Amino acid sequence: MNIKKEIFFILLTSVSSMLAFGQSTNYKTYTYNSKDSYNNLNFSFDIPQSWTVDREHDGTGYFLNCKPTNDSDTVNYIDCFDGIVFRIKYLRSNLDSALLTMGLQKKSERVYTTLFKGNIKIEYTTDIKDETYNGLHYTINNDIKCKSQNRKVAGHFQFIYFSDGKQTVCIATNGRNFDDTTFRKIIDSFKFIN
Repeated sequence: MNIKKEIFFILLTSVSSMLAFGQSTNYKTYTYNSKDSYNNLNFSFDIPQSWTVDREHDGTGYFLNCKPTNDSDTVNYIDCFDGIVFRIKYLRSNLDSALLTMGLQKKSERVYTTLFKGNIKIEYTTDIKDETYNGLHYTINNDIKCKSQNRKVAGHFQFIYFSDGKQTVCIATNGRNFDDTTFRKIIDSFKFIN
């Protein structure tokens, strides 16, 4: 295969993957300001242009939900993921206390157990750090029952925790993991704002 065909194939594969997973490469900055509910909670991070973050109204305990805004992404997320890309939870505590509140029991360095949808899971975490936060992330794999044809798909629930030592923000996907670019973009762009 000549070099032009190889480049074309790589570009075609990349674009197809992005379209198939509904996660765009154009980003915007989402900013939360404490004037809503939580005193002194101000943070921002980048999300795909075709997503929007709104107040939570489903009683899950998370205070913000992110949903896709374009038709093709909405259809992809509604059937198996209740139309939600991710949820955001606020915990008024440091990272260790937040993890305990979320049901994680530390077993050793970067190894936790948790009860997830009735099953005990062992989770291996990865530490993250920036100028304004310390945190970690992990992914829980658990099948999801979709609405159409009563089928199941492999669910990948990603949890990303950001803590400034006094308060912690948890971003949790609703069963569909972020693509690698979006995942890195969220972690690299997240910051607590004074």
